[in-house]
Amino acid sequence: MVTFQDSGRSPHHQPESFFIPGDVQYSRAIAAAGNLSDCDAVREFWQMAICVLEEGPPELWLNLTRVVGADTKLAACLVALLRRADEQNTVVHIVASAAVREILDLCRMPPLRCFIESRKAG
Repeated sequence: MVTFQDSGRSPHHQPESFFIPGDVQYSRAIAAAGNLSDCDAVREFWQMAICVLEEGPPELWLNLTRVVGADTKLAACLVALLRRADEQNTVVHIVASAAVREILDLCRMPPLRCFIESRKAG
């Protein structure tokens, strides 16, 4: 992943997006790393995810396993992304680091597997 130059902000990694080969359509994945408690980092992650969702992939995988810092901004971002994905009929899979799971627990969000399972059933 590409890191940002030190500009006085908290260091974070730029999120990356890529295709996952499938049958007819391509699923997409976004990998983010670093400190996602930084407003600019969350904004970049949000903008990339929204752009990907607008393409209407059947599935979107969010790889947050290398996120070392997270707070309620990221939790709110994930809730909004799940809602937008529901409107697009895109199934979202989230794989998260301990830091992300901790903030989601703090916000009393259900475990990530609940989002994935309910979205498949819906």
